[in-house]
Amino acid sequence: MRFLDSGRAICALQNAMIIALIFRMGTVPRAVQLAVSASLAGAAWWLFGGACPPALLTTLQAGSVAVLALGGRLPQILLNVRRGDSGELSLISCGLSLAGNLARIFTTAILVRDPIILGSATTQAMLNGVLTWQCIDTARRLGGSSQAGGGTPAAQPA
Repeated sequence: MRFLDSGRAICALQNAMIIALIFRMGTVPRAVQLAVSASLAGAAWWLFGGACPPALLTTLQAGSVAVLALGGRLPQILLNVRRGDSGELSLISCGLSLAGNLARIFTTAILVRDPIILGSATTQAMLNGVLTWQCIDTARRLGGSSQAGGGTPAAQPA
């Protein structure tokens, strides 16, 4: 396995630019910037340069599903349940995320056939599906109450 093929090179450049922007816009001391940059470069070399055992790399990749999918979407889903609506969450954004996840499931199943990537995309699709449904349900309930002459108490005449 080569350390930098084109896909990894693009991702590495993208990540380096994000870190550089964080350092540029923030107030991180120069010594910390250098330490973080050196640590990340060393970790990247270890993970993707062949030094990391493949079984550990697979475990780390599978663990990222829980961190990214569940850590990103599950708190929003639970907040929506507690509030009883989806608040300001955009139906268009949720729907596009769901569509992107479905496309990724399809392309992964056809082209890559990697069960970890497929599981990640499927988990994201299910969570985005729940968020999309919550947005649709909120719009349906709010649209139904305003059409029936309800509306918010502040909007009704005295």
